[in-house]
Amino acid sequence: MKKIRLFFSIVMIAVGACNVANGQKDLALNRPYTLSVPPNYPNTAPGNDRTVLTNGVFTSGYFWNNKQTAGWIKVNKVAIEIDLGKSVDFNQVTFNTGRREVAQAYYPTNVFVFVSDDKSSYQYIGDVVASPDNVAGDYNVHNFILKTGTVRARYVKLVAIVQGVLLFCDEIQVFNTGGGAPAKMAFSNTPVDDQVDDLLHKDASSKAMAAKNLQYQAAIGPVGKNNKVASGVDFAMQLKQQLGTDFTVNFFNAWDALTAVYKPVKRSSDNMIVRTVINGHSYVGFIVTNLSQSKANYTIDAKGDQHTGSLAIYTVPFLTSHMNYQQTADPLQVADTQLNLDPGESRLFLAKMTGKVVGNGKNTITVSDGKSSQTITISLSVANIRFEESKFALNTSVWAYLNYPMLNTRKAAAVKDLYEHHINNAAIPAAALGDLAHTSGSGLSQYLSAFGNYKPRILLLNMNFLSQENLAYCKKNDFMSDAWKADFKTWFQNLSKIITQSGWNMQNVYLYPYDEIAEENADKLLAFSKWAKSAIPGVKLYMTVGKLSKDKIGQLNQYMDIMQIHEDVMSAVTPVPDKYWMYATKGNAELLSPYNYYRLMSWKAFSNGYTGVGFWAYADSKDPSFKDILKTRYFAASTNYAVVYVDGNNIVSSRRWEGFMMGVEDYELLQLYAKKVGAAKAKALAASVVDAPGDASQADAAREKIIMALSE
Repeated sequence: MKKIRLFFSIVMIAVGACNVANGQKDLALNRPYTLSVPPNYPNTAPGNDRTVLTNGVFTSGYFWNNKQTAGWIKVNKVAIEIDLGKSVDFNQVTFNTGRREVAQAYYPTNVFVFVSDDKSSYQYIGDVVASPDNVAGDYNVHNFILKTGTVRARYVKLVAIVQGVLLFCDEIQVFNTGGGAPAKMAFSNTPVDDQVDDLLHKDASSKAMAAKNLQYQAAIGPVGKNNKVASGVDFAMQLKQQLGTDFTVNFFNAWDALTAVYKPVKRSSDNMIVRTVINGHSYVGFIVTNLSQSKANYTIDAKGDQHTGSLAIYTVPFLTSHMNYQQTADPLQVADTQLNLDPGESRLFLAKMTGKVVGNGKNTITVSDGKSSQTITISLSVANIRFEESKFALNTSVWAYLNYPMLNTRKAAAVKDLYEHHINNAAIPAAALGDLAHTSGSGLSQYLSAFGNYKPRILLLNMNFLSQENLAYCKKNDFMSDAWKADFKTWFQNLSKIITQSGWNMQNVYLYPYDEIAEENADKLLAFSKWAKSAIPGVKLYMTVGKLSKDKIGQLNQYMDIMQIHEDVMSAVTPVPDKYWMYATKGNAELLSPYNYYRLMSWKAFSNGYTGVGFWAYADSKDPSFKDILKTRYFAASTNYAVVYVDGNNIVSSRRWEGFMMGVEDYELLQLYAKKVGAAKAKALAASVVDAPGDASQADAAREKIIMALSE
């Protein structure tokens, strides 16, 4: 499922520049270059072009709708290496690029420049886009310039780190503007990719620290007679004077946004009461803040009531997003008993409680620095209501393709994690379906076997009719010809046998021919759907609805068994009971709200009469270094959609993923509540939560109200 909608401005400005600087000719003009990734954005230079970046032509008019611009979509980074023909002196490199924030088009995060004489050893000379002008905003084209001391080399290699989903460039130039003899070169045999990783981590760390210092200053103001920028030590000192302790432990809403600098207050209560149900969950956040003048070590001792419910403690460290180096507290790591904090530093923890039997229990969490301790108590009340994993009412789709890079070596862990987060359907990628008319179908059998005992209730067979390769089961015949139809029926019969033998009921299996079908393909789907419904007994059809006319939606609605509607177009359709699901597809997912975006999906579905929810996507990350995310806490590049992280062979959850799971449970409780008090009252309660997205306490408050009402 592709999940990007790009809408570009109709108002553009012509861009012009010259091929001379200080009277010196562009040394890169018409020089050959190589690319690590061919251009792949429609309407710009074709993938085989190797001229537009050095041909001296600056784009006029639409920057990303012009064959003189090179464009990339959904890539992490692009390396461009220019051969200047011989070793020459130069001291200036330029990179002409464009942005438009509402279209998810940004200037690149970095464009690191390396030089070499032999394409084997390289020296780093600077970042072209390290400039105050490198900010998000309205449509603009900017020629970034790196000025450096004179260097001498033959090859110039630029490594552009993509911010968001798009990268554009129409010209790269190299000049020698004069000013001295070249410096002594210090070429390194360290691979450029490794050098880039080091540069990214250093850049992220320094920018994150600078942002944190600004937050300290915003919290307490300038410090001292010289109004110096506040530090963590200054912050801790001032708060210690106010609160009188070396550290604090504060309750915190598990779903609220959290900045790197948290300003604690004196705790009004040491006890919190939460309610859940058997097999249901509750989360309580708490924050430990170091108010001493030095780094401090803390011991965390959690004692749970193991009879009523289980207790697990997670620490939620900050990671740095590639999107302007914003920090977010998101990944859930099992908490150690030891914690180390710098002066002024805070760490968020989540206490996760799972109801086991009806009754009341008490959980305590004690934090000690060796000199004093603070204890908070979480009282858990478990109601006589039981969740059954296989019977959740809400249908959930997160497109967790097990052949994705994050999951293909972690299938068992992923399947178990999906089951535990109440995901009851699976989209099967086209690559797993295979040419079943002519083979044994072992690929599909193997794919389905990965689910083991954690079988999702519904299967969505993503056939992807846009790809001729994916029509391999009828590759010798034209689409929708009589011969094609005969091949397809044979394919479907064979596929049905494999699925049935693997333990699924074909009543819960749906064909998924197109993803977010475009208007130009709607008639093809309509023709296929009419035929399939008449020619294949019991066949069921599923489609995702993005940017499609209301008329086509209405026509296809006659034949579809499930229509999953993008949240942006929900207002244009009237939901049909038990047929309409909803979904959303925002990128830079690590920065999305665990509450507004993930948990409230289920509340929106209930209040609007939808019976399914989903988002793109459980494990879609284009970052090749994702396996190291918990070590580096930094997204190196590209737009991320994933809601989980990985650590070795393990799947690591996030606040966002837990928030989504809580929404599924909320929907189940709303269903039970509707049976007791009536659908109108239940929908009104759901609407009241949806209408207050800025208050992350609303869903928990409504959940408590429902549990208490169901317990009467």
